[in-house]
Amino acid sequence: MLKNLKDYYRPKSLPEALKLLKKGKGKIIPAGGNTALADMENPGIEGLVDIEKAGMSYIKQTGGNINIGAAATITDMIESALIEKFCGGFLRQAALSVGSTLNRNMITVGGNVFQLFLWSSLPVAFLALDAKIKVQGGSKPRLVPAADFFKQLPRKILSSSEMVTEVQIPLAPFKDANAAFIKFSKTATAFPMVNAAVILKLKGKVIDKLAVSIGALQLLPQRFTDIEASVIGKEWDQKTISAIAEEISGRAKILPEIRASAEYKRQVVRATIEDTLASLSK
Repeated sequence: MLKNLKDYYRPKSLPEALKLLKKGKGKIIPAGGNTALADMENPGIEGLVDIEKAGMSYIKQTGGNINIGAAATITDMIESALIEKFCGGFLRQAALSVGSTLNRNMITVGGNVFQLFLWSSLPVAFLALDAKIKVQGGSKPRLVPAADFFKQLPRKILSSSEMVTEVQIPLAPFKDANAAFIKFSKTATAFPMVNAAVILKLKGKVIDKLAVSIGALQLLPQRFTDIEASVIGKEWDQKTISAIAEEISGRAKILPEIRASAEYKRQVVRATIEDTLASLSK
């Protein structure tokens, strides 16, 4: 509960929004879909900056990137022709894994990236895609690689005057790649026990590119680039697939929770990655 909240701002541009954050010195925070506010308890927050009209509700191709504005919703991603075509609809699969239709209409890309809940899907996909997170509000804009952005909770990376304004996804590395985003859960709208983002490129029967990231096991998504690098150039067969799945599941960090044991979830990770890799090679 934000018991000292008294001001609500609706800026019409990004510079105006950033000016309000700087003025607030941590007492004014950005607000997108506002899905996280009900559980927020911070008596220091006195104002909200609604970013809906600040010019960040876009999904477009600029040069060699797909650029997704922080105020774009999960539904915007699902309905985007650009997202649907990219990498076999991989990002659309990730967006469809998020909650219910009502939640997708409210949750923003920036919020899903910054808030980082156990069940967040987009960070898992963005990590596999080597995306860059654009952050503005400091002395100059900065692009933070997803691998660095998700090393720790994003709130520890951003200053009180900064906010996530865009996600940039490179197109070239994923041309002709096969990819899949898998959510393992009891129902389609339930929180996941495991999320997995898998991207594969083959040259004949040899591995040319591999990216595997996993989520819902701890707050931070996980990726093991050393495992990926170790199999480049290897023959793609069931033995290699099984070895990749076994090594990743063995090294995954898993927080204990009431729904399932860590050992059970580790088995789910292994089976999910192995089955997904096998399906992508067909």
